[in-house]
Amino acid sequence: MRKNYQTQRVILIIVSLGMFAFMVFQGISAGYLYYIQKPVDSQDSNQHIITITRGETIDSVGKKLKSEGLIRNTYIFYIYIRQKNLDEKVRSGRFILQKNFSLEKIVSLLTNASLAENSISIIEGWTIFDIDKKLTELKLIKTGEFIEYAQNYNAKNHNLKDYPFLNNIPSIEGFIFPDTYFIDPKTFTLQGFIRQTLDNFQKKLKKVEEKGNISTKHSFYENIIMASILEKEVRTNADRAIVAGILWKRLENNWTLGADATLLYATKKNTITSADLDIDSPYNTRKYRGLPPTPISNPGLESIISAFSPEKSPYWFYLTKPDTGEVVYAITNEEQNLNKQKYLR
Repeated sequence: MRKNYQTQRVILIIVSLGMFAFMVFQGISAGYLYYIQKPVDSQDSNQHIITITRGETIDSVGKKLKSEGLIRNTYIFYIYIRQKNLDEKVRSGRFILQKNFSLEKIVSLLTNASLAENSISIIEGWTIFDIDKKLTELKLIKTGEFIEYAQNYNAKNHNLKDYPFLNNIPSIEGFIFPDTYFIDPKTFTLQGFIRQTLDNFQKKLKKVEEKGNISTKHSFYENIIMASILEKEVRTNADRAIVAGILWKRLENNWTLGADATLLYATKKNTITSADLDIDSPYNTRKYRGLPPTPISNPGLESIISAFSPEKSPYWFYLTKPDTGEVVYAITNEEQNLNKQKYLR
């Protein structure tokens, strides 16, 4: 009798534990479903922009979503992604999400490539040729379309009241402000993209004006041309201001600028040969006096500021060390020749 009682007790304990485990499981399941199916705030439809970079980890994505208040728990987000085998399918790009989206919907959006806004970064010093290549690689245009549009922007857009700085300008080279831009491949147009870059350029001009000490010796377009040369010639902000002073001084004293970057723009090469020095081109500033006819790159803010606010110095010459990018200055041609022998051979 005692043995039967002990057996019944063991069975009762096992059944009780089983029921408890089942209830715990049910509770966990209900909690899990709550986390993934219920939005953080069903009444909040404000948009939150989340940018996911290429190669970003799921942990990092979860933390971004949590910091924006879009999900309740990063661990549940991680578990859900893994359970659905979606960790390799989260796309890079910019997503517009809301707090009234469930975790399920957010993950669905993050794994749908057609819903992501792609980003394109215009690097300081890029030319319209570089940008054309990038847009082509992204399959947004055919090769040469951006170049043709940029070089004929005024002819294609007769109403330039939004961008008065483009009046009588042959090309928008120099005005495509270097930055990261978000684009929707489904609705992408060259006109829309260029307006994005020009709007940004116009906004950044206010920072140039706030800097003060703006030289009025030269036209606005001449300053942008100079800024484009500085962007390609030297690397640091301190050097750009000094080199701006040198190049303006050479120009004002009827010297040739002697800037290799302008000739490289004409040849579309990375190095200059002795034969290149005799090229008959207005971009050959070793051969012809004056500025080149257009900017030779799209300069960043610091190069633009340096062009408008050059630094005076006793120097008339400079060169850049090929290995380090350090700029070496000289007052006389003799000093410059010695520097060439020392650093360029």
